[in-house]
Amino acid sequence: MAFAQKKFDRKDRDDRSSSSEGGEEQAARPRRPRGRKRCPFTGPNAPKIDYKDIRTLARYLSERGKIMPARLSGISAKNQRKLAIAIKRARFLALMPYVGDARRAVNQNVQTTTTAA
Repeated sequence: MAFAQKKFDRKDRDDRSSSSEGGEEQAARPRRPRGRKRCPFTGPNAPKIDYKDIRTLARYLSERGKIMPARLSGISAKNQRKLAIAIKRARFLALMPYVGDARRAVNQNVQTTTTAA
């Protein structure tokens, strides 16, 4: 039993490059080329990564308290490792929360310490 092979012509193929209903909206917006993100911890006047500087560390946490990946924050791999260690150390010493919005907690910590002093 032989199967009949159907021959396809290039014209019969569904052309994926043609604009569809949703593609017109995308084509209307021009794409801006994005530059590569620079590591904020490299350079002559860059801040040091320190577990006691909770304001700087809180910038690199998500709303749920997760450490942001380097591809989103733009930090180099070496400094990302240092940052992760500093955040974990600050969490262990109860300077930062493990879960929740760390930015809000940091602001509340700073306000209570300034009013108490």
